[in-house]
Amino acid sequence: PTVEECSIQFAASTHAVLENVGTKSLKVVRQGALDYIVTVRYRTRDGSAKAQGRQASEDGEGDYIHAEGSLTFEAGEQEKFVDIKILDDYTYEDDEDFFVDLYDPKVIQELEDKDRNSKVSRDVEVQVDLGRLASARIVIIDDDMPGILSFEQEEYSFKDQPHDFVEELKVVRKSGSKSTIRCQYVVE
Repeated sequence: PTVEECSIQFAASTHAVLENVGTKSLKVVRQGALDYIVTVRYRTRDGSAKAQGRQASEDGEGDYIHAEGSLTFEAGEQEKFVDIKILDDYTYEDDEDFFVDLYDPKVIQELEDKDRNSKVSRDVEVQVDLGRLASARIVIIDDDMPGILSFEQEEYSFKDQPHDFVEELKVVRKSGSKSTIRCQYVVE
């Protein structure tokens, strides 16, 4: 028999979200044979971030809502979304992560031949597997501190010029993103 293959995986392996995002949608894509109805199961897994009610963080609230379920791809359908609820708190903490895993992909039904109202009569075996990106990492960026401003590089060197010149120095914000912050600077 001819083998038709189908794979299911996340569209991206890593996602970064602010703690106050509310809900994060993760795209799951299907590639290969599309003439069949296929399903895949998913579930969240703790990393440094903890699901609410599952040995939650020190404040007892948790960092996200545990989710598990299944996605059904109808014939011809190539993408679905898994929605994960991120919990906001008002406590400073390091950035944390957790994972969403895909598992148990299955072929449910072959596409019917609309002309004969019966199953397509082909000598075909269908295989559905997980792709390379069967797990997605979600990094929750703490937004409860205003952040720290610093130059992108610790040191800069400039050659002496016989005339005035302009040089751009990139300033980056780390360890928080709550509200607007400003800084003053002096050039010597």
